[in-house]
Amino acid sequence: MPAPTSCSRCSSSRRSPKAWPRAAPRPNSSAWNRRRATTPSWWTSPASARPCAISSAASEPAKPASPEHPRNIPRGTLRLFRKGGAPLDFLGKPKLIAALDAAVHRDDGLGAVTGAVAAALAALAADPGFRLPPAVARPLGDRYARRELHASPSHGYSVVAMAWAPGQGTPIHDHDGAWCVECVWQGRLRIDDYAPVARDGRRWRFARHATAVLDTGRASRLLSPQEYHAVHNPGAEVAVSVHVYQRRLRHCHVYLPENPHVVEGEGWLIRREHPLLTEPDPR
Repeated sequence: MPAPTSCSRCSSSRRSPKAWPRAAPRPNSSAWNRRRATTPSWWTSPASARPCAISSAASEPAKPASPEHPRNIPRGTLRLFRKGGAPLDFLGKPKLIAALDAAVHRDDGLGAVTGAVAAALAALAADPGFRLPPAVARPLGDRYARRELHASPSHGYSVVAMAWAPGQGTPIHDHDGAWCVECVWQGRLRIDDYAPVARDGRRWRFARHATAVLDTGRASRLLSPQEYHAVHNPGAEVAVSVHVYQRRLRHCHVYLPENPHVVEGEGWLIRREHPLLTEPDPR
């Protein structure tokens, strides 16, 4: 029997390979990759994620998957949600889009365009075969609700449905220079039109020059620079209106009393920028 020979890597013999010490894994080995995959780090591990000022879910359990929450988001994961809702979808939407596209496509002036939009909305409101989605008739507890129906990629206009509980309304506001057509779909709304009579920096003074109560099927329109008005629901039932804007409005300006004890519309008002958000689909 030949004598065992020594190995340069260790003092064990070649006849005992199991006695060799295990070599350390190299960076490109599978053992190295397995160890890296299980190494905790705050930017990859939900369990040790740092809290976020936008949405900290470190103390919340993971939500189960559902149609509203399709993904099971682990605790501590950064979650960003866009404020506002996507345009609602409903069966009569193609009919609405076709009527508004034809009206906005006119090239004989903004007066003719807004008149055609008002006529199209009034015709749809009187059409028994056209119905808005039931979701748009749900107001909010503390303010009126805004839900986007359509934003035209080719013509630029946007359509927003609003629900007004009894007594809800807006302060005096503008439309940031864009034209607007509004039509009452359910109930009635009171529209007070104002004209500026004085200005001192951010301080404005207005005079009311027209008031109208719009019943179902009636429409009104605003064109800059006569774009200042206030809207209220004077009835005892929920009112629903459809508003078509020249473009997608991200904000407007509201005019609030400098002295809170002064009747709205009287005295000096302070002009403030106000973001316009739409509500998520409540279905």
